[in-house]
Amino acid sequence: MHHITIGICTYKRPKMLKDCLDSLASQAIPENSSVTFCISDNDGSDCEAIEEIVKESLVGKNYIYHITKKRGIVHARNAILDYASENNADYIAFIDDDEIAQKNWIINLYKALNANNCDAVHGVVRPIHPESTNLQWVEKENEIAEGAVLKYVGTGNVMFSKLLFNKWNLRFDERYNMGGGEDIDYFMRSGKLGGKHIHTKKAVVEEVIPDIRIKPSWQLRRKFSDGVSVSNVIYKNNGTMAYLRKYFLRSITRSIKSLAYILYGFAFNKELMIKHLKALYYSLGCLYFAFGLKYRAYKKTTGY
Repeated sequence: MHHITIGICTYKRPKMLKDCLDSLASQAIPENSSVTFCISDNDGSDCEAIEEIVKESLVGKNYIYHITKKRGIVHARNAILDYASENNADYIAFIDDDEIAQKNWIINLYKALNANNCDAVHGVVRPIHPESTNLQWVEKENEIAEGAVLKYVGTGNVMFSKLLFNKWNLRFDERYNMGGGEDIDYFMRSGKLGGKHIHTKKAVVEEVIPDIRIKPSWQLRRKFSDGVSVSNVIYKNNGTMAYLRKYFLRSITRSIKSLAYILYGFAFNKELMIKHLKALYYSLGCLYFAFGLKYRAYKKTTGY
């Protein structure tokens, strides 16, 4: 009998949380397995209402509702790791509170992990955009082959074994608490210890995109934030020279190249202009990190 902990971190998104939990409640469970849902509420200001949502959605299911008072995504994630470790879970699966799991999501993660004899498996996160979305600003879905080995893994749709959180005692690093990149760092450290991470196209979750996230200003801030957080991860894991060589110096040349394309695109090709505008903001984020400045990407959350 394998025990699976499904972890959901949440913060001030009750409607989205309910939709997420409703999709989880109807999931089929892998054979010879049991599941416990662990909801880590990083707010607590309206805990009675949130707990009622959890109780209503997961009626008849095994669950734990935990208020993580210390603010920050890292603390919320680590609360789930601690619960799973203390309760001898064999696997943890993470899904974000703004995502909806498709049918057989958990079974497909479980099957892929065991069939590939790996330590972590990452599925597809498919965005659901509002009808008013300008698709020129939207990132195209990255086509990754079934079973492809991954160096970087996100926590929006992932399952991993107790080897990581129990034997190796890996926890999310508090230094990334409000800036992002904690999941990339986590699985990068796992990889250094010998962890194998693969991708499956069969385990799909849908991410509901609020209107604010389709605005160009938000898209550009996100690219800037990604540049800062990835630079931070590379610096902390691979050292100063790796960051300078792979990100700082390249970001200077990419910024100059992007500016030229932006000017050309402005006159002749708007789609090209948008592509390089986002590339410019990513490069600026990489350069921003070099000056020791902090960017608090998780200071505010979007959703409902």
